[in-house]
Amino acid sequence: MQNGTVLAVDNLKLSTKLNQLNAHYNSLAALSKEMLKKYTSYVEDCLEYQQNYTAAEQWLIKANEQLVTCQKSVNDKYGIQAQLDILNKLVITQGQGQVLVQSAANWADKSMTNSSTEGRERVRQEMHSLHDSWDTFLSTLTETRSNLENSLLSWGEFNENLEQMQNWLKDAE
Repeated sequence: MQNGTVLAVDNLKLSTKLNQLNAHYNSLAALSKEMLKKYTSYVEDCLEYQQNYTAAEQWLIKANEQLVTCQKSVNDKYGIQAQLDILNKLVITQGQGQVLVQSAANWADKSMTNSSTEGRERVRQEMHSLHDSWDTFLSTLTETRSNLENSLLSWGEFNENLEQMQNWLKDAE
């Protein structure tokens, strides 16, 4: 009988230990799932930042290409007007670029909170570069627009002066 009692006690101890181990395992499994979700969210934030940063950067590249086209020297009023038309379309779409830059900045802030020191520094440098590029774009856009409008006014003045000169020459004949 004593062997049976010892066996029952051993089975009870074993059962208790198994229950404890099972509870510990379930706890660790639940914690692991939570951590996996958390870290997956961090990765998704970083990917979202990269996509938004790339979109803003690509938008700026295309916009700067158009801006360069508007800065080329042309020899007639119609060429200047065509450049001004391109520039005005660029001004209209400038809001899209602003949204992309701001979106990249928002995702950068979100992703930096959960990034390593090296990752934060890289994101900070990228965003600094993007903001600098954006500021340069805006100032170049404003300057180019002013130059084109002044050129168009000069053409108008030139045509007016030419017409006056032609009238004067007709009168002088």
